[in-house]
Amino acid sequence: MCVLLHTSGTVKHAQLYNYRSTEDLRKGQLVLLDVGFKLLEFLVEEDASVADASWKALVEFIGRDEFSLLHIGYTSEEQANLSATSKQAIEIRLKYQCFLEQALRLSLSSLTKKALLDNERVFTVLFTAQAFIRVPDYRQVAISLFN
Repeated sequence: MCVLLHTSGTVKHAQLYNYRSTEDLRKGQLVLLDVGFKLLEFLVEEDASVADASWKALVEFIGRDEFSLLHIGYTSEEQANLSATSKQAIEIRLKYQCFLEQALRLSLSSLTKKALLDNERVFTVLFTAQAFIRVPDYRQVAISLFN
């Protein structure tokens, strides 16, 4: 599966490591989520020495295909038997939901700033578009603002 990301006039393909199994994919998702939360933590602490690098890493993070709807959703086996859904798969989905909420809070607070770092701007634009699709409450609020 190939997802296209548009950044400043260029087209970039989403990256996915070639995992050997679904179990390896889930382990990779957990590691990436831990990294994502750490990056958000750096930005909340407003550590200027790592801010631009953290924003850039978050741009790369949201471009990872490990969190595409295809890989974060239920497998056909899990859809057939939802009680067989692994605890690890549920943990990943819940952690990803928390990540989305924290990242959305951070990107929306970035919109209130007068001056943004280049990578902060790129992340904010890409992530708010992605959040519109993946965070139903945000989508409802955004649509109600336009009405």
